[in-house]
Amino acid sequence: MFGRLVPFAGPMTLFFKTRQIEVATALYGAIVFAYVGSGTYTSIWLGLAVPFLGLAAVATQSRSVRFWAVLGLAAIMAGLVAANYYISVNHGFMLIWVGLGLALACACDPGRDEVVLRRNAMLLISLLMFLALIQKLRSAYYIEGDLLGGYIMQGGIFYNLLGWALPDWPGLVAEYRGVVAGLLEQPEAASVAVMVPAAVVALAWRMTMTSLVAQAVLEVMILFRARLGMVLHLAILGFVALVYATRNENLFLSVNCWLGYAMTDEKSAAIRPWYVVAIIYLLTTTHVGLRPWAIS
Repeated sequence: MFGRLVPFAGPMTLFFKTRQIEVATALYGAIVFAYVGSGTYTSIWLGLAVPFLGLAAVATQSRSVRFWAVLGLAAIMAGLVAANYYISVNHGFMLIWVGLGLALACACDPGRDEVVLRRNAMLLISLLMFLALIQKLRSAYYIEGDLLGGYIMQGGIFYNLLGWALPDWPGLVAEYRGVVAGLLEQPEAASVAVMVPAAVVALAWRMTMTSLVAQAVLEVMILFRARLGMVLHLAILGFVALVYATRNENLFLSVNCWLGYAMTDEKSAAIRPWYVVAIIYLLTTTHVGLRPWAIS
């Protein structure tokens, strides 16, 4: 399909399907580079080091060089997370483990490396989904819909659609933002009553429940991955699309896509280019600050 859309897409698609270790290495380097250059993690020197290590890992034919280059990328992630420990996001920690898992695969002989990569990716995505689900279930703030409700009320998601459905929506968002800014300036804990439309409350609750159910179902599907095959990977991409519509967490979603790509085997190799396209899209839109009108 890619070959019919873009003239040079055929060879690229074949490369994505058949060179799993090289592609996984390149994508990991790209995600680390995006992480280093985002938010409070920006670093000129690390921003220069990451591309060199990434290129070394992808271009070399030496397993030893690739192993040390990937390990270097994981070490950069570990340093960044340690330096920003109390503000580091969850996928920052996950990228360290992803790097270690990839490095172990790179150290293996050809043929064995992809097997190790799939096994490590399966363990990591299972752990990621399980811990994220437990964390959410233990949080009353999340379960009651307050987290997603806060994002909606601050205009972080569905601002345009709600502005079309609720005529006074821009004013409500401005009021809510002002209240939040005022509370952050208070020296002690305080609360202020604000009007939240019933539609927003219902939307936030439904989004919360949908997210919990989707994660639980995906965790179960991973256990039966051998039987499900391609269905599991379609579910992972569906989960990524679901979260993308409700949260601006493109780097986190890129990690999920990377783990999905790394889990594929020969029977599900056809889905590999779609994982690559998803990661490129997520990283590119993060860099340019773009989100579709309907969900922004």
